[in-house]
Formats: sequence, C-alpha cells, structure tokens
Amino acid sequence: MPEISELLDQVVPQEELPTDTVAVFCGDLRSGRPDPVAHDVHVVTVSPWAPAGSTARSVPLDPARVATLTRHVRGQRYAVTCWTESQAEQVLAKTGRDRLAAAGVAPLLVETEELLVQGIVTGRARNGHAAFDGWRERAERSAFRDIAVTRSLGDAEGSVEDAVGQLASGDLHSAVLSARKAFGHTVDALLEGQGSYGTYTPEWRARRVREVAPKALGFDEYWAIETMSGLRVENSREWVGSVLSVCRRLLAEQPEHLVRGALRGPRRGW
Repeated sequence: MPEISELLDQVVPQEELPTDTVAVFCGDLRSGRPDPVAHDVHVVTVSPWAPAGSTARSVPLDPARVATLTRHVRGQRYAVTCWTESQAEQVLAKTGRDRLAAAGVAPLLVETEELLVQGIVTGRARNGHAAFDGWRERAERSAFRDIAVTRSLGDAEGSVEDAVGQLASGDLHSAVLSARKAFGHTVDALLEGQGSYGTYTPEWRARRVREVAPKALGFDEYWAIETMSGLRVENSREWVGSVLSVCRRLLAEQPEHLVRGALRGPRRGW
C-alpha cells in the first residue's frame, strides 16, 4: 500500500480541494493495518463542499447534509465524506459525558457521525494536522467509547431477549439467528471497550479480535461461534443455549455502569 499522503493524493487530489480545506484524513490506521478498514476518507472544509459526482446525505446537523462520493484507487473502493468544520465540531459536541448520562435511547450518533469520530480517534491525517490532533484529543477525552459500548450492549441484550422468547415459542430457526446476532453485538461491545471500533464493518471483526486478543474470549472460541461451526439441525436448542451463556458471561464482565446505561434503539444488523 502507498504511504498515507500518496494514497490520499490519489483519492482526493490536492488540486481538487477547496482553498478553505481544514483537514483531510482517512481510515483506521492506528493498529498498523495494511489498509483502512472501512476505506473512509473525510474532508473537512470551512464552507460546504460538494465535489463533482457527489450525492447529499442527510445528517442531524447544521447544515443538514454532507456530500458523499465513491472513488476507486488501485482496485480498492474509498468512501469520501465532506464535512464543514462546524459540522465536525457539532458531532464532537454530541460525545459529551453529560449527554450520554442524560440519554434514554440510542442512537446518540447516527452512523455517518459515528464513523467520523471513529476516523478521528483511529485514523491519520494528510494535512490539517493541528486541527486533526485537536479533534482527536477532544474525542479521546469524550464519552465516545462509552457511547459505542452502551449501544452495542443494548443491541446485545435485546437480541438475547429475542432468542429466549423464540426458544420458548419453539421458533428454533429465529432463535439461532438471534443468538448469532447477540454474540456479534456482545463481541463488538467487548472490543469497543478496548478502543477497537468497527460495528459497521462486521467483516473485519475477526481481525479485530486477533489484534485485541481479549482475555475474556479466545480466538478459537470466538471463531467457532462466529462461523456457527458447532450448529447442527439436531442440536439447535443446545447451540442457542450455549451461545447465550457465552453472551451473558461476557456481558457480566462489562463495567456495571455501562451495563446499567445500555442504550436500546433501532436494531442494527450484526
């Protein structure tokens, strides 16, 4: 893979950027991955910028839209999102601990906003390093990690409850899928608690488990459940029960204040 500056020059050429560009940064590169996990690139400008070929996406901010576009470099797809400096500040303001404490339901951040903060915490900038470093310092002091964990905990608890109800009603097929979903959210909460984000890219979960190597969950145990390798038609009920037991064990090891603050909201996929 080319150096980050070379890569970003290919995805968003310097000469294409507005003169009021504040920062350009991308991906989850902090852990030494050979490629940005979500292949996300963020461009922050003072005034709204909508490059040719972009589409508008609604966000609960002012302005209420960001421009997004897809670029392909060396066979790899990159998603570019264009923010104003004011929008970035508004998103970071949403990660305050007082806001988390007052929250009753999820989400506190929509997916686009969460990916922005995730990129700030784990990514790398090509230019605008002073602004980027300031945002990162704020994000790392914020409740962002707890926001991510409590959302995954809420999703995990909801899916566990679904599986239990489905088992009780004899709907084994649905119970299997709910247990599998509960496990995915439970593992996400475990990893997010250690600063490894990626709820919206579950295809990278196995890599994250290997990198973090959580003491509470060995990779072989994780992979067996992730791939449902022990599931057979004749043991569906037992398989669901064993997966739910693992979920409950891992959820019980989360800090008590996060479990109490688990946020329920619209269900996400695994």
